[in-house]
Amino acid sequence: MKVLYLKSNRRRVIVFIFLLVGIVFLECQFGITEIVFGLVNGEPFHKGRPLRHWVSEITSIEYGWRSRPDNQQILLRRSDCLWWIKMKLGYTPNYVELTSEQLPFTEADPHSFPILVAMLRDPDWRVSSFAAGRLFSYGDRAAPVIPMLIKIIEEDNGPAVINAFDCLKVLAPSAAAKYREPTRASNQY
Repeated sequence: MKVLYLKSNRRRVIVFIFLLVGIVFLECQFGITEIVFGLVNGEPFHKGRPLRHWVSEITSIEYGWRSRPDNQQILLRRSDCLWWIKMKLGYTPNYVELTSEQLPFTEADPHSFPILVAMLRDPDWRVSSFAAGRLFSYGDRAAPVIPMLIKIIEEDNGPAVINAFDCLKVLAPSAAAKYREPTRASNQY
């Protein structure tokens, strides 16, 4: 009887390991937990991904300058899932260079509008600045965000003020005329 008991324990361990590997695979491949949390919290979705996914995409992008004679700006995305461990240990994480076409929300897709509106409310200036920089392409459909843009400008939310003001100039020039245009040098963090 002990032999059968040992075999059944071994089977349980093997089944547990396969289940664990399957769950880790699903999480790495599809981000199941972020989708579940997005559904539970009632977040807007775009292309099957919740708001929290798009916020993490935006915050993983860093801006840099290429050391060329043209001094061109480049966009870098952290491509290493263990970047924070490498940073803590003093190593440089891996980055992938992006073109502006590879950024999310490059075209005015009506399905992405709720995500951009929610991003505009985000306290992180990188996220709200990115959303403000994309919303002007929606034209008159973006009229409901004008009060949020004015709030960003009045609160002086760091570099987000520049994109919010530029967006406000396109959507409501009369409202933008009431505010002083932010200087680009003073708002670069």
